[in-house]
Amino acid sequence: MKPNFFIIGAPKSGTTALSEYLRLHPQVCFSVDKEPNFWNDDFSGICSVRSLDEYLDLFRHAGPGVKACGEGSVNYLYSVRAVPRILEFNPEARFIALLRNPVE
Repeated sequence: MKPNFFIIGAPKSGTTALSEYLRLHPQVCFSVDKEPNFWNDDFSGICSVRSLDEYLDLFRHAGPGVKACGEGSVNYLYSVRAVPRILEFNPEARFIALLRNPVE
């Protein structure tokens, strides 16, 4: 299944907690690697996968009842290229952005 949602956000803003909650839902498939950083090719050295096939393999465990498939790479928030590349890959992709209070 092709990913259709992406968690982006500031570090320490709750992205890991949200990904763990979503993993528990029977209609959600979350990537094996929480932060593959596949789409932010403007950041060198942090991508854990090298090809689209390898990336899609992170979702191989999606069962027939899955309605939402996603991943969460916080660096997508800071990347100039990630969101446009994701939307090129899946124009119907949705984003969940988690932010922190900048005053704290």
